[in-house]
Amino acid sequence: VQEEAAVQEEAAVQEEAAVQEEAAVPLAVSPLAHLTELYGFVQIRGSVPLRWSSPTDGKTYAPRVRIGTDPVAQARCLRAHLVDLMDTYGPPPTDATPKTSLSASMWGKKKKRRVGTVPTITFVNLVDKKSDQGRLGRVFGEVLDAVVEVHQNTTSGSTSISTSSSSPSPWTLPPQSIRHLWYDFHAQLKGGRWHRLVDLLDAVSPELETHGYFSASLSAPASPLRVHSLQTGVLRTNCMDCLDRTNVVQGIFARAVLGRQLHARPARPP
Repeated sequence: VQEEAAVQEEAAVQEEAAVQEEAAVPLAVSPLAHLTELYGFVQIRGSVPLRWSSPTDGKTYAPRVRIGTDPVAQARCLRAHLVDLMDTYGPPPTDATPKTSLSASMWGKKKKRRVGTVPTITFVNLVDKKSDQGRLGRVFGEVLDAVVEVHQNTTSGSTSISTSSSSPSPWTLPPQSIRHLWYDFHAQLKGGRWHRLVDLLDAVSPELETHGYFSASLSAPASPLRVHSLQTGVLRTNCMDCLDRTNVVQGIFARAVLGRQLHARPARPP
């Protein structure tokens, strides 16, 4: 993991968003005769989005974690990441809303969205709650709380945390739009207790339900794409190297959404 991991994550998230767009556009004009339905669900992963490093000489299994000591630099770094996440994965502007409302479920059936109760961005933190990983997780929680406190319900007399030292930014966060869920993967599943992953799935079920997913259909191969629903938030899974723990957890989330997508499909004649 390199120094300023969050800054690198910014570029990675932007690249991921571009790849997602490139992958979706050709499908809308695909000549394949069998293509009548399109579905998509986006979740992201990354190391803990702070300025930190964990250098190793190749001999130590768990190298020590070095965390940046400048609180203002940490806050600016995390704030920049939040700005990008909200811009990229938050609800689109009103004029970008398809004819079927963002709060409508698949195929035009109405569904109320719990505005203001479910966060747009949820950080699912899988690092240990002890040792160096625990220290990193606690620092992340403290910096995130500080950034959210400053930028939520900002009044004219408050001070914003700017991404540069030149001038403060008026950027603000909607109330309850950010959530930090710390799930100590190793402690929770110790001894092969894999069934306890259902507790994590239950904890993020409000987000999975309210964020929804992208769905669209074509009445014929050359017909215009009809968008039925859009995803309006994202889960960001935090870990150290974003491999084993992240793969397990994101697989659980993806299967849960896939089940909902299949259940919502319109009935077809046998």
